[in-house]
Amino acid sequence: MSVTWNFLAAARARALPRLLCSAFPLAACGSDASPPASAPDTGVEASSQADASSPPEALLIDHESWQRYDRSEDPLASEQPAEIDCGIAGFYVERGELEIDSTRCNYLLAEHPSLRAVTPGQRVQLEFRHFDLEAPEPAQTHVAILFKDQVQWELEIPIPQAAETIDTEFVVQTALAEGDPIRLHLHNHGQNMYTLAWLRLAQ
Repeated sequence: MSVTWNFLAAARARALPRLLCSAFPLAACGSDASPPASAPDTGVEASSQADASSPPEALLIDHESWQRYDRSEDPLASEQPAEIDCGIAGFYVERGELEIDSTRCNYLLAEHPSLRAVTPGQRVQLEFRHFDLEAPEPAQTHVAILFKDQVQWELEIPIPQAAETIDTEFVVQTALAEGDPIRLHLHNHGQNMYTLAWLRLAQ
């Protein structure tokens, strides 16, 4: 597995996106699964540069079907805080990427059905970004990609930390059928912003 660390030249200025509520209000974590909010339509097609350059047959997620899952199904339950607070603004799709705001989501339980079957030994690439990470005292972020209930890739990021983009790949250990859950685990201490840009099979 190779990892390329590229520091962002500067943190982008960002306004908190207006969120659209779905017909069924989002429940708190620990209840039935429900989809995240989407950013408002700006008239520009939502697609990251990475997705635009990726053959459709390579993408494992398209960010259109993220939803919460119950804390009782969490494969990393030992890391759960006593109370999970992840409301409607905790994670959402913006410009074709998944944004996570730890100010409003202290522990992420999100999953997306795989767009295609994956077999052990295949290589998967991803891009994960964060802005400057801050916390009242030194801490760390734990982020992981799971296929069903098995960790395939994980990273611990010390806080404080300057903004950066993480482009990496991993070798699949667990087979996925089309529609099986791909899960994103993330928790940290502090008020920080993270982005999962894409997840795709290496070509």
